[in-house]
Amino acid sequence: MYSVKAVTLDLDIKTFQPEIIAEMTMGVATTRAEEAISDEVQTVYKGTLVPLENIGAGDFIVTDEAGTNPAPYVAGKDYLPTAAGIFVLESGAIADGAKIKVSYKAKQADIVNWLA
Repeated sequence: MYSVKAVTLDLDIKTFQPEIIAEMTMGVATTRAEEAISDEVQTVYKGTLVPLENIGAGDFIVTDEAGTNPAPYVAGKDYLPTAAGIFVLESGAIADGAKIKVSYKAKQADIVNWLA
């Protein structure tokens, strides 16, 4: 009886089309349309990246979950926006372990689900 111990793959790819990557990984390629996401709840900690459910995001509005703070948190002061989510700054007003709501625009994206 034989069993696979390891698999090595060495590719020289010139273009990254989602359909090609999907075929190479026995996956499925889809396109996500741009979408407005409202009030995605996340638990945050200072000095960490908070990954959002939809990568490739922008136009963030970050507030506390309870709604007790009437003003949204400020980008560059309380958090740094990234394509993967928000990075909570140590010096910002967002407390460790706080629950926040993040509203953002999930931009159009090509998605490949491997081994689908």
